[in-house]
Amino acid sequence: MDDNLRFLESVAPPIFDVGHIPMIGEWVALPIMNQLGSIVGDDRSLEILTPTAELPGSSAGADNDVRIANQLGIPVYTRVAEIPSHRDAGAQ
Repeated sequence: MDDNLRFLESVAPPIFDVGHIPMIGEWVALPIMNQLGSIVGDDRSLEILTPTAELPGSSAGADNDVRIANQLGIPVYTRVAEIPSHRDAGAQ
């Protein structure tokens, strides 16, 4: 999880640079878990991580997120360069 989080955080700045606000589920889940005394792998962590930290990547949960996004017509980008810039078109 630490390696995946570091990778996700490494692509947050270029996403921000093209006018988007990056969101990583762990940024939401981990502070909640810390306040509840939960650790990754305990029963409570699954209740917290599952809805907040399902992101694209090489995992069954992430693959499911991509599937759901595709079903809902939500764009899925696999490279930062694919993400449309809001800076060029003007933020909306």
